[in-house]
Amino acid sequence: MPRRAKSAREQFAHAVTSIRELKGLSLNEVARAAAISRNTIYLIETHSANVQLGTVARLSIALDVDPRIFFSEIATSPSPPADLQETIRGTIASNIKAKRLELGISQNELERDLMMPRGYLGIIERKAPDLSLDSLERIARRLGIPLDALFASSL
Repeated sequence: MPRRAKSAREQFAHAVTSIRELKGLSLNEVARAAAISRNTIYLIETHSANVQLGTVARLSIALDVDPRIFFSEIATSPSPPADLQETIRGTIASNIKAKRLELGISQNELERDLMMPRGYLGIIERKAPDLSLDSLERIARRLGIPLDALFASSL
């Protein structure tokens, strides 16, 4: 029987826990470095938190890893760029739009398929809001790409 694919939350939780432990950091140390609560780290590591992109970026910086490492099988990870907090949302928004256009899917069609409010995809593509992992996972799945591809500097 094939193994069930891990959800974005499970991938993120496993990666954060593994990287934190590999670097010998406590929950408190990571929380302090990422400027988020210890409880939030705990909830992430127990798959209970549907984190926003801002949290992914803060943890990437705090753990000194490229954010793609959280969602892929990359063996090594370069350090995140200094301006990650400002660029991660824009990169994801650009990649969503590029893949949608490549597939010939209209904003309305994708919104309908994902049961999003009318006009929301336009907001995502123009304003790059702080999306949740669950939302990103649904979008990536519908576009037929792995979640880590949305974090790539170009598709």
